[in-house]
Amino acid sequence: MNDEMRLSYTERLNVVLLHEELAERFGLDFDGVATEPGYVRVMLTRPARQADLKAVEGLLRQHDPNGTSAFAQAQAAETELLTDLRRADAQLTLADFNGESPAIQQLALKVLRLEAELAQRRLS
Repeated sequence: MNDEMRLSYTERLNVVLLHEELAERFGLDFDGVATEPGYVRVMLTRPARQADLKAVEGLLRQHDPNGTSAFAQAQAAETELLTDLRRADAQLTLADFNGESPAIQQLALKVLRLEAELAQRRLS
């Protein structure tokens, strides 16, 4: 077998979720997933074995195209946070950025200063 497995698959797919499931299963050996009409191709960084084929077939049988990927969950959480922050009464503080990288914290500080300056100008 080579480093690519091509499986017949005609059901609906959530490719992002399937990608995450395959990455979890194969770890660093996983190189990607692609779809084409009627097929799913799974690429590995090493030669595929029969056990790999069985594992992919099992993942495809269990795959829920309506499931939510970790990426989609993170996007939804970010959208919810942004929606909350856009409310007129939302006030950001530096504490909201604890745990973020120093670059993000520095950017947040600059944004807060600009917002304070805009608020001052609106009052005058």
